[in-house]
Parts: sequence; structure tokens; C-alpha cells
Amino acid sequence: MENKVHPKGLLLNRTELSHCFGIAKTTIDSYVRAGMPVYKKGKGKGDPSQYDTAECLNWIRSWRCFCR
Repeated sequence: MENKVHPKGLLLNRTELSHCFGIAKTTIDSYVRAGMPVYKKGKGKGDPSQYDTAECLNWIRSWRCFCR
């Protein structure tokens, strides 16, 4: 899911997001497959995807509540 609106939080790549949230990069991959929003989808090596921290955090919070 791409968000074409201005970001609400910081825009981070996958590595930065994993450090910010204290989770593994593979966990981010799993979250994206489960529906976590991607602000800008990367086109491969050298053009990483970008994630809006506010949108991702909201998604993770709601997803974790849903899974319990």
C-alpha cells in the first residue's frame, strides 16, 4: 500500500526502521507482507523503500491488537 500524501512521521529505510523500532529487518518484511504501509516502494538495490514511522507504528499497534 503506497501513501502518496505527505508523511506524518520520519521517512526511514528498512534498516533505519528496524533500528528505530528495535525489530529485525525480516520482521519488517513480514509486516509488509501482512499489510504494513510502505510510503515509497524501492526499485531494488540502491533505491530502498521508504517507510513513514507514524503510519507504520499505527499499523503495528492495530495489527498487534487484532492478533491477540
